[in-house]
Parts: sequence; C-alpha cells; structure tokens
Amino acid sequence: GLCQFDGTTCKTYSAAVGLLSTNVSAVEVGPDGVLWVGTDGGVSRFDGRVWKSYPASVPTVDLAVAANGEVWAATGGGVGRYLPAEDIWITYTEEHGLPAFHAETIAVGPDGDVLVYVLWEGVYRFDGVSWQAVDEIPGGLVSDLAFADDGTPWAATVGSIHYPGGSLAYHDGDEWVDVTSKHGLHSIWTITPGPGGVVVAGTNLGLGIYQGGEWRLLRDGPTFDRITTVAVTPDGMAWFGFGNHSVTTPGGGLSRFDGQDWQYSLDDAEVNVLAVAPDGSLWAGAACEVRRFDGTAWETVGQCGDDLPLGNILDIAFTPDG
Repeated sequence: GLCQFDGTTCKTYSAAVGLLSTNVSAVEVGPDGVLWVGTDGGVSRFDGRVWKSYPASVPTVDLAVAANGEVWAATGGGVGRYLPAEDIWITYTEEHGLPAFHAETIAVGPDGDVLVYVLWEGVYRFDGVSWQAVDEIPGGLVSDLAFADDGTPWAATVGSIHYPGGSLAYHDGDEWVDVTSKHGLHSIWTITPGPGGVVVAGTNLGLGIYQGGEWRLLRDGPTFDRITTVAVTPDGMAWFGFGNHSVTTPGGGLSRFDGQDWQYSLDDAEVNVLAVAPDGSLWAGAACEVRRFDGTAWETVGQCGDDLPLGNILDIAFTPDG
C-alpha cells in the first residue's frame, strides 16, 4: 500500500480506501499538490480528499508529472499520457515509434521534454507526435532518468550479467558525458538533480553526491554493519569508524554520536583505527593517511607516499609525551 508520514505517525492507504492496488511502484506529486500513484493495476490520484483511479491491464512502473499538469506513465504496455483538461489517458506504443512495449522509467523536463527508457532497447524522446531514439547512454541498463532545473537530462545505469553498469551521465546537447565515479560503483539506482549543479545518486555503495566534477560517496554511516574502530573523546562523544582492512574499496567514513544526534564525516574513507592522544585530541587512520581532529575540523598530518609507506593504517599508539 501507500504510507503518508506526518512526522509522527504513518497513515496507510490501501485498496479499501480508494487506492487501485496495494502493489505500489511509483509516487509523484504534481504542481497542484495532487498525488499520483502507479500500481500493478493502473494509476490512482488523490487530491487530499477523494481518490480516483484509472485501471489498466498492465502495471505502471514509473510516473512523471509535467509543469502543465500532464502526467506521463511508463507501463508494461507502452507510454501513457494524461491530459488534465479532458481527464483522459492516451497511449503510445510501437506504432508511435517506440521499439517495444515495456517502458521502464520516464522523466519530464522543465520545458516539457519527455524521455523514456524502453527495456533492452534504449532511451527515446517524444517530439510532440512520435518517439525518436537518442544517443546510447554509457553503461548498462538505464535505471533512472531525470532533468536538472536548467533542462539538462541525466541518466543512471545499473549492471547486469551481460552489461557493465554503474554510470552517471548527462547530455551536453551533442552527446552523453559520463561522470562516473572511480569508487567502484556497479549500480546507480536513482538520481535527483538539485540546485547549484548538485546531483544526488543512490548507488550500490551508498549515497553519492556529484558537484563541480567531484564525487562524495556517503556510505551507510551509523547504520553500516562493519564497525572497525570505536573511540570516546574526553567530551563524551562516541566515535565509530567504518573500514575494511583487506580491500581497496571505499570504507564508510566516520560517525559521531553526541547523545542525541549523529554527525557524519570523512565521507568514504577507510577508517580502521581511532585513537585519543594524551592531550584529548582524536586521531584516525584513514586508509594510508593519518588525520587529526582539532575539535572543529579534520587535518591531514601524514600522507602515504610522502610521510608514510603505502598500506592501510591499522593501529595508532601514543607515548606519554604525546
């Protein structure tokens, strides 16, 4: 079913109260605040008071709402388009230029551009009448499509047995530009462009943030299941490091709990050791770097290749004089 969380409790909507089906695969909110829900039996809409459903014989896999209120649906039988003025749906299939009927993900840009990914066949753009193929996207199976506020299309891919994957790419007007991280990503499942050129991606290694040509990869933080080191500083803060002694994949960074809230730092660093110095400062072995926390920020005091030999730092100890 569907759950609406108000900050305290979760109100559940099921078929008994108007939802077309409890097997929900997509949720979108239109500019007028109307909620659209894609299910295995079609699409339902909720205006805050009344549910209305549009049954279909094929599942609705993904939804996108345009600025003019039109709703686009990727379905198991092609692409659906809802026209609010007439309160009707029209369907686009192979006779309208689609290469097959199984549409997997769909996105609408701020100027009304529509992109859809047809499973195994590629991405197609709607020209107002029919669907036209766009350049092949780097990577494997397209898992998500999205538009930035400036109209730039973004695409994410996932890998499979027969396809490489894990790419994030945008179209610069001429071609797709791959900005995939070198963090060892195998799958990028969902993307959301934000203000200032930020793109947030849900990946197989955690939350990825891409901005200005740089990646930050935020692992699972305090919920990560591989805690490699723990330290408590004199101020009572509990610190938890997440790393892996034996591999070169990214670690989970560092989490700090102050008794009420969690703070997250060092992104995807391989934190295998935390140690408190005689003066109360906290030191960390992050991959093959030594870092020190001055109470406000982390500074690097030793780097592999310069001050230190290569290899993950597994322990730090202090003599009585610090």
